[in-house]
Amino acid sequence: MTAHRSLIFAVFLTLAAFVRGPVAAVPDPVLDFTGGAPSVFSNDATLGWKFTVGVGSPITIGALGVFDFGADGLVQSHDIGLWTSGGIPLASATITTANSTSFASTSSAGNWRSTPITPLALLPGDYVVGAFYAKNSPDWFMFIRNATPSPYPGTVSTLPGVTFDEPRSLGGSSLVFPTDCCVTIATAGFFGPNLFTVAAPPVPEPETYAMLMAGLGLLGFIARRRRKSLNAAA
Repeated sequence: MTAHRSLIFAVFLTLAAFVRGPVAAVPDPVLDFTGGAPSVFSNDATLGWKFTVGVGSPITIGALGVFDFGADGLVQSHDIGLWTSGGIPLASATITTANSTSFASTSSAGNWRSTPITPLALLPGDYVVGAFYAKNSPDWFMFIRNATPSPYPGTVSTLPGVTFDEPRSLGGSSLVFPTDCCVTIATAGFFGPNLFTVAAPPVPEPETYAMLMAGLGLLGFIARRRRKSLNAAA
């Protein structure tokens, strides 16, 4: 291989490592579920759930979202809020199909859609997330009931260190802090709204490292040969 061709090949290997790029990690939903049944409210309401972030398990939220039943996009926009358990607002967003990204769910009934917010660290404590649904909204939410026997059984799972506590809801013509808990009907939750962690930094693939090191090594070898040639000619 001529020196000119070697130089071209070395440059190609080095640049290819950057063009190939790292594998980007995706955000994780704080909660996911299986089972349940699609449902609507006969009145305007904010629906959601209360959860606890455990000691030693802080999480950073980078997006808010809602469940997209049928994974066919949202018909209406939905206001979403995150509060402390005492009702202090922490973050909010309005989600539409246009400003959101879809993520897979463990539920076969649809997927999640999320829209980014300014990253927010949630320290150990209790929180409430909720989303506004207009009366008989065409965007169905999922309803899970844990009574035995139940016509709407399901399972709820959360990220490590996070505990699902109870469902929340409250009627109103706009997004409000949902204070009512439906324990009287043994409801597991309305899903409904969700939170998403900040995506982890991209992780380079081993092949990317290999190409970069090979390219840099070959460039160094060519540079040393050129120095030797110049010294010999001097």
